Amino acid sequence: MDCKRRSSQGFTLIELLVVIAIIGILASLLMVTFPAIRERGRQTACTNNLRQFLTAIQMYMNDYDDNYPPWLSNLYPRYVDVTKLFICPSDPDAGKTGPIPSWSTGSKFEEAWDVPGQSADSAQQLRNPDVPACSYLYEFNLSDCSWWDGGDYPDKYAIGNRDGKVSWKEVKVGVEQRGLQADGTFSTTEKWGGHVPIVRCFWHTERKFGVSSVVLNAASGDMNVYRSGLSKDSWKEENR
Repeated sequence: MDCKRRSSQGFTLIELLVVIAIIGILASLLMVTFPAIRERGRQTACTNNLRQFLTAIQMYMNDYDDNYPPWLSNLYPRYVDVTKLFICPSDPDAGKTGPIPSWSTGSKFEEAWDVPGQSADSAQQLRNPDVPACSYLYEFNLSDCSWWDGGDYPDKYAIGNRDGKVSWKEVKVGVEQRGLQADGTFSTTEKWGGHVPIVRCFWHTERKFGVSSVVLNAASGDMNVYRSGLSKDSWKEENR
């Protein structure tokens, strides 16, 4: 009899408050979890983009005597058949404002942006105008490297074209892959081979580039995509 009487009266006020509290807790948990799940999905899609770029770069090098493409955009349309691949899913600007998020407080390395009309550098003339935007930083481009202050490479090492200027490609191939230092010496501990990032994505980062930000790196030689932090040498820590 008691059971029948209780069911006919429905929930008590206390029971309703408990249910509402539980629903509120679950809703708050979902609000925190869903954005993280979506971002992980975008990181997976971006990783797939980077892997496709690595395959395309290798195909380009096979056709051009092991030479790297001048710009990432040069892979289109022969090696990459859709311009959508050049856009990171986490980039709110869809590649139109270059590879460095607006919330970055450091140098944005504009000369290395693979977007139309970004720089007066003559190397920019080599990019493919049919690619209207690009979210990714291609670090083997031919623009003069703004952060290299070690002067031109010594002639005796025959690294680079020794034209008095040092391009991003020369820095990455000579300094990072061969261990060349600013004083012209070599360091075996700074010889990274195919682990050097050739294409990087900075769009999976927090505002103000927080400590938990993630950078996705496509390695130049071993066809690997790996995660690192934001600091200058964080990618090296992942490859030691």
